[in-house]
Amino acid sequence: MLSTSPTAGGTVALPVGFFDFPDGNGWVKDLTVTIRFTFSEPISDATVSIVLWRGSEQCLVAEGLVLGAPYGGPFNYVAGSTITQSGNSFTGTSQCRAGAAAGAKSFTTDRLQFVLMDANRPADHRVVFTQDLALGWHFE
Repeated sequence: MLSTSPTAGGTVALPVGFFDFPDGNGWVKDLTVTIRFTFSEPISDATVSIVLWRGSEQCLVAEGLVLGAPYGGPFNYVAGSTITQSGNSFTGTSQCRAGAAAGAKSFTTDRLQFVLMDANRPADHRVVFTQDLALGWHFE
C-alpha cells in the first residue's frame, strides 16, 4: 500500500442513492487507493482487486483497480516486475447497500484486502496472492 485519499480513519462520501439497492448508484468515487506490488510468477491475465471489509462482510470492491471507471480489465504481469496502480473504482456490495432497509445510512470498514488473481486458472485457484491491512474508513 502506498497511499489512500482520504487517509485511513477518514470519512468518505457515498453517492446519492447508494442505499437505494438494487437501483441506486453503488459506485463510490471519493476513495482513491494506490498500491505497489511485486510477484514472483508471470500472469498473462492478471487482475488486482481491493476489498473493504466490515467484520466478515465485504462492503466495497474495486475489481481491476482503475481511476474513473467502475471496472478495470486484466493485464499481462511480467514475473518480478514492480507494478503501481491507483483507483477509485469501488462498487458497493448488496450487503452494505441493503442496510437502509434497517435504517442504516452509513457504515465503517475495518480491513483492506489486496487480491491478485490469474483469470487463466480454474475458478477455485484464481486467487494467487492476498494481503490484509487493518485500514478502515467511515462511509456516509
